[in-house]
Amino acid sequence: KLMDIFNEVITEKYGKKIKLTSPLNGWILQTGLHTENIYHDRVLLVGENISCTYNFSGEGIGPAMRSGMIAAEVIIDSKGDYSKESFKKYRLEIEKQLSSMHYGYNKLLQIFRYPLLFSIASFWLRNSNRIRVITQDIVDEKISFRDALKPMKFFSLIMRKNRNK
Repeated sequence: KLMDIFNEVITEKYGKKIKLTSPLNGWILQTGLHTENIYHDRVLLVGENISCTYNFSGEGIGPAMRSGMIAAEVIIDSKGDYSKESFKKYRLEIEKQLSSMHYGYNKLLQIFRYPLLFSIASFWLRNSNRIRVITQDIVDEKISFRDALKPMKFFSLIMRKNRNK
């Protein structure tokens, strides 16, 4: 259905339909964020190459673009020294900027394997506006997963009256 809608939009905008050269195929998402061996002399791996797609949501474009931006910053900061030593910062920045969401989604997958915990979380999301706001703030990366999964921090987030505080 989505492909048909996409085709309609393209046809309307450009006056031509998309002609597929082969049938559409699915593929396994590379998830989990690999941080080992992601840099070497004159090489920085980004996006799908470091499995930066989130395993819980399937979101991959955002983290892939972020990994590319981090790579670009590291290359610029290297000032022409493209050695492995110069690129060590890349791994640190990838871990700093992307690992929290991966950590959180991995924890959610572990928690949601248990039907009772999944039912409780589903009930909260359906019935609590505050939980929905917190969840949206986590997905929007306004709140760190690592923080939200700490019981005291989670309790303080629930008790907070105004989300802008």
